[in-house]
Amino acid sequence: MQKISKEELKNYKIIEQLCHKGPVFVEENDLVVMDMNHYEKMIKSIQEAKILYTGLLDESANRVKDGEVVLNALKEKYAL
Repeated sequence: MQKISKEELKNYKIIEQLCHKGPVFVEENDLVVMDMNHYEKMIKSIQEAKILYTGLLDESANRVKDGEVVLNALKEKYAL
């Protein structure tokens, strides 16, 4: 992550160029500026990680059933 001063934040052309390379950290006020595409990718990755973590918690708590067993039980129950 690149670091810039608060004064450099006023130069939009430089900020735009820097943001295409990744997030930019403004040192004086702990502000992070980034390209919207980068932000959306980051949020998507966080959401995917949360889903995976939830699945792992379910599996460790034995709240997960084998799909084939469940489908076979439904086929028998509804004579499919």
